[in-house]
Amino acid sequence: QIMCASSQEVDHPGLHDRGLSAAEAEKAEANDCKRALAVNSSRVVLLCSALCTALDLPQDPAAQPLRKAMHMMLLSGYHMEDIEVTFAMTLFTVRQNARVVSHMGLLEKVLVTLLHAYCAHCLVFDECIPCRVWHEWVFAQYCNPRMLTMALRKVCLLSKWRFNVPEE
Repeated sequence: QIMCASSQEVDHPGLHDRGLSAAEAEKAEANDCKRALAVNSSRVVLLCSALCTALDLPQDPAAQPLRKAMHMMLLSGYHMEDIEVTFAMTLFTVRQNARVVSHMGLLEKVLVTLLHAYCAHCLVFDECIPCRVWHEWVFAQYCNPRMLTMALRKVCLLSKWRFNVPEE
């Protein structure tokens, strides 16, 4: 069963206004998320391809974790247009750090790009998907939550951002 990744964190206006019970609204929300994933599958592939090309990353293995992040966002109820804005901002911020990123290995570049995507989505949206959910979906096979937090702090430091990231 596929559920929205952040169904508890992000409220989807309109579902409860349709006169549906909580269970019906949750099921309708899950169906809407699945439909968004199916409808936007080619746009996700195109966006991943364009991002890999723009950042000079090979499609394999770079596209797969980028695609997972985009799927997570779609399943969380974000619109594809907003996801495109998030990844445009990601491209911009990664390019701003090109001097540092250019010296990284392939996997490290991909993971740093995904950390920039997490930061971009936090800046673009009023309500964002928690870092722990990003870890479950995107980063878990590469690092533990503590390492992710340390890497996120380094990305913020390199970008001269001053986010306060509490320990989880």
